[in-house]
Amino acid sequence: MWKITKLGDICKIQSGNSIPVKEKESLYRNVNEGLPYVATKDVGFDGVIDYENGIRIPPNHSSKFRLSKKDSILVCAEGGSAGRKIAFSNKDCHLVNKLFSISPGSKMTSKYVYYYTLSKEFQGQFKKSMHGLIGGVSLSKIKNFHITYPPLSEQQRIVATLDAVFAEIDKTTDINLKKEKETKFLIERINNKIFNELKNNSNLVKLSSVIKFENGDRGKNYPSKKHQFSVGIPFINAGDLSLDGEITEKGMVYINEDRFKLLGAGKIELDDILFCLRGSLGKCALNKTYKKGAIASSLVIMRPEKKKILPKFLLAYLRSGLIKEYIRNTASGTAQPNLSAKTVGNYEIPLPSIEKQELILNKIENIKEKYFILRKITSQKKDELEKLKSSILLEKLKD
Repeated sequence: MWKITKLGDICKIQSGNSIPVKEKESLYRNVNEGLPYVATKDVGFDGVIDYENGIRIPPNHSSKFRLSKKDSILVCAEGGSAGRKIAFSNKDCHLVNKLFSISPGSKMTSKYVYYYTLSKEFQGQFKKSMHGLIGGVSLSKIKNFHITYPPLSEQQRIVATLDAVFAEIDKTTDINLKKEKETKFLIERINNKIFNELKNNSNLVKLSSVIKFENGDRGKNYPSKKHQFSVGIPFINAGDLSLDGEITEKGMVYINEDRFKLLGAGKIELDDILFCLRGSLGKCALNKTYKKGAIASSLVIMRPEKKKILPKFLLAYLRSGLIKEYIRNTASGTAQPNLSAKTVGNYEIPLPSIEKQELILNKIENIKEKYFILRKITSQKKDELEKLKSSILLEKLKD
């Protein structure tokens, strides 16, 4: 017979401990002994936990930290990943204060509780209990969540069925993702071959001869955090450049019109290429969207002379990987390697006619189109498999 009770009545639920940054780095970074300390970032949306994150709590400090036992369930308590990052922990560990550890009692099978946290019943209660600007669920509220469960033997049967079905679904997902990665790698190799052949059979010119470089304004008018908002004029940083060569709005910050007018440099135009000079060296994106915007100090604007070089051709060449060796040989600094616009401007590229640039771009676009079709199919299949998981959970965990 199935029963309904409060989650906190049959499970031990606790949150972890925060650690000041300086203390974490000085006492717990690269420690060889002790248990791993798991933060929210170490829990993946795929349910995988990164225990080897470089942070461990040595035995002589363990009494200061809450322990999450092996076979517990870790649930993100607040922020954008609240209730979405959920993982089954197969190791003893310590945890951050923004994670819940749910450890089932003798009446419950651990894996059954894990599958319950993935179900619509749990997710619905979690969403209804969210509060605050950041968005989160308190310890007292999650303890009052209701859980529906059968006798222990039935829990074990349900878990065995779900484990088998989900393993097959995950296997299919992995195969699809592997195909996508292999296709992407093949496309990159083909692109590199195209540009290598072009480079070996063409006259080379310095980037600075066909491109105007412009750094961001690094003076007194540089927008500090107090000048950054959630709406307004885009203030683009390296993190806003996607791996696909585009500018993404996710996580972007903005400045107001008054601050923008004060800037003396670093104002973007359509068809500008934004290139990373610090951190993720060589990361770049084409501005196809923003008529108005500004760049952070980690970037430089590349403004192509369109009569000589097409912006899309330049972007494709920079993303082909041929510039990587040059970057490795010319970057300075150890803690955070960096480049200068002058150094990038000295890089030599082939410069075929505009007509030939267009032919090369058409060839690359045709290859990319095949990859995007595959990626769309893979994404659709992944969504379908996730829906299948949800429907199976709904079927198996209902009374």
